[in-house]
Amino acid sequence: MIKIEGKSSIVKDYNIEERNKKFERENEDDPLAKSRYDICKQCDHLTKLKFCDECYCFMPVKVRIKGVECPLKKW
Repeated sequence: MIKIEGKSSIVKDYNIEERNKKFERENEDDPLAKSRYDICKQCDHLTKLKFCDECYCFMPVKVRIKGVECPLKKW
């Protein structure tokens, strides 16, 4: 869990794992995004925060965009 301090000095809890699970559930409705993200989850370049350290994209979003490719040509 990460603590983020806002401008009003209120500390908010932000659960990264919960956010990542939400994105995975949303991808289940899109077969193309799901198949792409399944490939990404097996890749060594996917970080814990779900960014690709090759292209620096946030992968739960990038896999939904039609017409884009993996820089490593995995999809």
